[in-house]
Amino acid sequence: MTKPDAQPVLLVVNPRSGRGQAARAAEACARSLDRQGLPTDVIDLTTLNGRVARGDFDRARALVVFGGDGTVHSASALATQARAPIYQVPFGTENLFARAFGMNRSFTRLRDALRSGRTTTVDSATCAGRPFLLMCSVGPDASIVHRVAAKRNGTVSHLSYAAPILREALAPALPPLTVTVDGRSLASAEPGFVFVANFHEYAMGLDPARHADPTDGVLDAVFLPTRSTLGTLAWSARLAIGMANNGSSRRLRGRSIEIVSDGRPAPVQLDGEAPPADPRADMGSTGSPRLTTPVRVEVRPASLRVLLPRAG
Repeated sequence: MTKPDAQPVLLVVNPRSGRGQAARAAEACARSLDRQGLPTDVIDLTTLNGRVARGDFDRARALVVFGGDGTVHSASALATQARAPIYQVPFGTENLFARAFGMNRSFTRLRDALRSGRTTTVDSATCAGRPFLLMCSVGPDASIVHRVAAKRNGTVSHLSYAAPILREALAPALPPLTVTVDGRSLASAEPGFVFVANFHEYAMGLDPARHADPTDGVLDAVFLPTRSTLGTLAWSARLAIGMANNGSSRRLRGRSIEIVSDGRPAPVQLDGEAPPADPRADMGSTGSPRLTTPVRVEVRPASLRVLLPRAG
């Protein structure tokens, strides 16, 4: 452990990420940084829920996450409350947060970022009171995330999504949605997808909100109407080639978005995760009911500091 008056680098590790690679990398990184005069503490992700004091984050030089976007998602709740900037060493399936800032697995790149101390401040958001960073959505993609979470018993890869995608194609979740953005109507009892984006990065190279900016103080809400599997596949294809701005897509920007599904609750995903309906439950808990509509999504302007890789 570090001395009480030291300013440690906190390495938060998801032990499941990369089939154990993230944990091994964090230990190696800790040794490397310690040798270079940068004291570290390694924290298992599973200890974050109430067992790590906020003061540990307040006194940290930086919060470095070893894992995927789900790990960043879990760690960001405390990061938004503390003074320490956040950085991702990517070991997940998509690593969208790291991609947005040019972060990678290089210890040298991390060390240089810590030495330079260059940071930026970005917006975060909440959905039904739960914090998220990248995006949330309701529709078939969120239903797929819920299907994966229900069967998850270890590391998730792109292959983990194959069967859930097939099942969703056979029986897509397309309840009518009513979406309002700062009181303005985006959709009124219409089947389709709704994406609320803080960053423009999205899974599998899709980009439903290409103009989303995490520094503008608002969220980008996008509604893609569809009533069938074929319509869903058509939108996916258009997203993949960057043509989702054409046709019947609708977009509004605002600070507060309300999403209601008519008839039955619809699955909600946050940063590629299916959070429990009970906000007190652990993200990794299995068998618990998952978050569904209705939800309110709200921006938290300039609420998170990010440690940036050194330019050049």
